[in-house]
Amino acid sequence: MFDSSAHANGNQSVVFAVTTSEPATVKAVKKSAHAQPTSLHPSSGRSPKIFDMYFSATYEGQNSQAFLPPPVDINSRETTNPVEQESFEGINGQFDNKRGMEKATLPNNKQDQSDIISFNGVSHNKIVDQYPQLRSLNTSLLDLIFGVSSYLILLHFLIQTIFSHLIWDIETQVRRHQNSIFGIFNVGAIGIITQDNGIGSSTLNSTINNILNIASANKTNIDSSSFIQSSKQTNADIAFYQSDDGNDDTNDCLSDSTPCQTINYILGLVPPSGYSKGTDKIIINMMSTTNMQNEVVIDSSRPLGNIVQIQSNRYTSGGTENIKQSIKTSSYSNSLFTITNIGHLQLLGLHFDNLKTTSPSAIVPLISIQSDDNEQIPYLLIIDCEFESDAPDSQIYHSIISINGGIMKMEKTTIKNYIFTNDRNIIIINSDQIDTSGTYRKNEIEICQSEFSNIQKLGTGKGAVINAQLQQDSILKVTDSCIFYNCSTQQFRDNRGGAINAVVDGSNSQFIVSDLVKFDKCQSYRGGAVSVELLNMGICVVNNVQIKECTVNYDGGGIFALYQNSGGTLTITNHTSFVQCVNTVYGGGGILIYSDESNSKCIISDNVTFEKCDAEWGGAICVYQNNGAKFEIHNVIFKECKAQYQGGVIYIDQSEGGSIDVHNVKFKECEAQSGGSIYIRGGDQWYAIGSGTTTISGSTFSGSKSVYEGGAIYTELYKDAALTIDNTQFNLCYSTDSDGGSIFALINSGSLSLNQVTFIGSSCTQPGSGGAIAIVQQNSNNRISITESSFTNCQTLSGGSSTQYGWGGAIYIDIWYNPPTLTAANFNLTDLTFTDCTAIENIGNNLHILSDDRTAVGNQIKTGSLLTVKDLIDLRNIISDLYVSPSYAYDYMGINYSKVGDGYAQFTDHEPLFEQFFISNVPNPSYIDASNGQDIKFCGGY
Repeated sequence: MFDSSAHANGNQSVVFAVTTSEPATVKAVKKSAHAQPTSLHPSSGRSPKIFDMYFSATYEGQNSQAFLPPPVDINSRETTNPVEQESFEGINGQFDNKRGMEKATLPNNKQDQSDIISFNGVSHNKIVDQYPQLRSLNTSLLDLIFGVSSYLILLHFLIQTIFSHLIWDIETQVRRHQNSIFGIFNVGAIGIITQDNGIGSSTLNSTINNILNIASANKTNIDSSSFIQSSKQTNADIAFYQSDDGNDDTNDCLSDSTPCQTINYILGLVPPSGYSKGTDKIIINMMSTTNMQNEVVIDSSRPLGNIVQIQSNRYTSGGTENIKQSIKTSSYSNSLFTITNIGHLQLLGLHFDNLKTTSPSAIVPLISIQSDDNEQIPYLLIIDCEFESDAPDSQIYHSIISINGGIMKMEKTTIKNYIFTNDRNIIIINSDQIDTSGTYRKNEIEICQSEFSNIQKLGTGKGAVINAQLQQDSILKVTDSCIFYNCSTQQFRDNRGGAINAVVDGSNSQFIVSDLVKFDKCQSYRGGAVSVELLNMGICVVNNVQIKECTVNYDGGGIFALYQNSGGTLTITNHTSFVQCVNTVYGGGGILIYSDESNSKCIISDNVTFEKCDAEWGGAICVYQNNGAKFEIHNVIFKECKAQYQGGVIYIDQSEGGSIDVHNVKFKECEAQSGGSIYIRGGDQWYAIGSGTTTISGSTFSGSKSVYEGGAIYTELYKDAALTIDNTQFNLCYSTDSDGGSIFALINSGSLSLNQVTFIGSSCTQPGSGGAIAIVQQNSNNRISITESSFTNCQTLSGGSSTQYGWGGAIYIDIWYNPPTLTAANFNLTDLTFTDCTAIENIGNNLHILSDDRTAVGNQIKTGSLLTVKDLIDLRNIISDLYVSPSYAYDYMGINYSKVGDGYAQFTDHEPLFEQFFISNVPNPSYIDASNGQDIKFCGGY
């Protein structure tokens, strides 16, 4: 029988098993790079003699030559996941080692190599049939090899001894079996050949010990499987075994029956020849719980190299029955692992706890990654591991993982039940400055499919789970269904980020949270789930994330964002949701944003939802925006959000050129309570705008309500600030006790523009006025424009806290300045539609204006055609007799301040805006109806 394997020099190795018995059927194995040498077991006869024969793949020159095998790869070690072997069967030919050797004839160089040996089931007899000379060649070579093998072995021993004295530490090399004593023969074959020639394994070992003067306690049987495994010479991973029951002094670490005790001892071994340091990987299999590991350094200085994988024994990726072995460190004060320069560490299927918590407590991290050279980056991979405090009720004074220049990926890992103090975290990421030129350490961190639960941070500090300083191209990604449950900092001082705090500094620095990451019941002072600070065009993306029941007592129940030093961009998008997030003291139940830089931008878009969020100001979002910062909300849904004071959904304090764009947004059943004397109050949105612009388009407000002004929107417009509402609908919005069932606007040198806006069922209750809109004009340097808009069933209602006011079923305008000067530049109400709108006692069913000179106001409107209304019979037409027909006397009314009387003015104190144009048109004859008539001006018509 024979076996074959390809060699790097292009030759094909053929191993023949030769016996003098009858033909026998045997199994041969097609070897891969990681397979063990073929084991031959004849069905009958004595053990076969084995030798290697090589046939040139090219047969250059067609010359007959003696073939000597190249060195066999004898130093590689089998990994825990060897390549699966493929076997085939063949029939052993009949050979007689007593025959004389005949000269072999080399095949033609064009002959297909499959003629020599086939791995596809072709009978091995094909070689014998084609080349009968091999029979005699085999016999002669066997006689030759058997005759000289003993001398070759002894000669090789002498050569190895000389080189070992010159290059290697002799005792360590032989003791640890890192070099083979044979270079040109298959190890298994040597044992058999020497036995057939009177040299047994025991004799050979004795010879080794005599030559090298090694104590017999350290000798190794060359027939042992561990020796064969350690003697393979391929550039491949090397597997070692660790157990606390192991022995660093006597065991070889190469099998689960001979494990070593410490990781450091294994990493201190001298590598075998053929092992490629820096390319090949060391795999250490942990066989049991261990409490003997500490101060393990992974870097390029380790003899076995810088690539180390530590895993639970028999760990398989994706396996459901893996047993996680524990590395216990609670009695140590120094870091378990330190990875530096180009060190690579992989941790698979393990369990960790923490360092010492009793006095003196450990303050260094459990695992440290660091490098001060961005060209030499250490790497940490953690997969399917568990981290859990050994004393869940005790405080820990050290971080679990510290990164200061490096790469880390964490996957399918669970971390739970830790209590940290002050500036300690599960993961702390720093980007310290390397030199005075402004170069910072680079970090790349990705965390996916991992869970963090019951992580608390006491005292001061930020980010119970992750506290990241991302400078100069550093990236932090938290993705793919990670879970943060009940993670918190204490709710006082400037603590930020219940789960994560990140400072993102630089245009190429990024913080990304995406793909179904969940934050549940996280708490802090600012940013219940996440706090992010953006500087110098830093980037933060929150994509398809769920934030639920997160709480703060100052800023941003879900997210707190701060823009500084040229700011950056925060994007919240793609079905991200904020559900029942709460700020118990200040602003932003879901999000609070401080944005003071011109390059700052916040985008919330693509089916983001806020549901049942609550705060004192801005139930869902609170924004402070200055210096040209931009804020966009597109395709978002707000549902049942609430503010105790202002802005049931959004509170925005905007100045110095900031801009806000709200498009295709749905506001459903949101509410606010009150706003104070000069503050803005609103059911859905509260804008305090100074020299900024706000645009709302394509949006819907349904069921929004306030106790005081602005059932849906309350806005104050100062210093050229502008609010534009376009193609938007307000359904059943109302104020229960004040002005503006849908919109209340206080304008001082600002601009309010409504175009193609629909109001249906808007209302306010006394003492409120303006069932749909209430506007206060504080000076003449402002502009009101309401065009192509419709009002249906809008009304003021009785039954409130008093019988005051209740004027203007659809629109109420209060002009503070005197004399009023209305022009097309500052007052434009055109192409409007009013249907079934009513006010208390019909005092301005469609429009009511309060001013110092009601007559002047009416005259200016009529003269400038500043009010035009569509004919309900034919909406293509404008009502032509609006200013002269008594039919509209009660629909468009006004009153002078001198007659208001604290809002208790009688009906007779109100006058039609255009009374002077039809005062003489008293019906003649006049009609009296005792049951249905009213004693009002211009009564008597039929």
